[in-house]
Amino acid sequence: MQMNQTLNQKKNKKTALVQAVDLLSKRAHSKKNLEDKLKIRGYEKTEITLAIARLTELGYLNDEELCQRQFQRYLDESKYSTKYICCKLLQKGFSNSLVNSCKSFSSDEREAAAALKNLELKFKKTVMPEPFKFMKYLYTKGFEEKAIQHAVTAFQMICKEDDVE
Repeated sequence: MQMNQTLNQKKNKKTALVQAVDLLSKRAHSKKNLEDKLKIRGYEKTEITLAIARLTELGYLNDEELCQRQFQRYLDESKYSTKYICCKLLQKGFSNSLVNSCKSFSSDEREAAAALKNLELKFKKTVMPEPFKFMKYLYTKGFEEKAIQHAVTAFQMICKEDDVE
């Protein structure tokens, strides 16, 4: 009876390729992320490698394109520092070199604008805390000193303009 149960379990278990396609049908994954998910589900390393190779060959997995697309999406949201975005993409399984190649999409102006947006979302324009509090907050969000300085100065000007009106 146990032997029949084991055979039925093997019959019902999806192949790594089918499971990978199911995962990709819900959302895009990096190769590393997909490999980790298949490992967790108990698939053998060789079966996982073959499935990922096949999906790459068919064009369903493209880490370079996906990394660039996700980097750009985060940039477009204008809420995150480049450093934060890079950390997030590394956590998703993209290689360091791939993530670093995306950094060229960012600029100092974009960083300063994103830092300012963070301040506007976090702090009320009517209450003027010490600039140090702004700086500390932005630093914890991964912004560089230059972007922090620009954002704090701009935010203070906005707050002063609101006080005048």
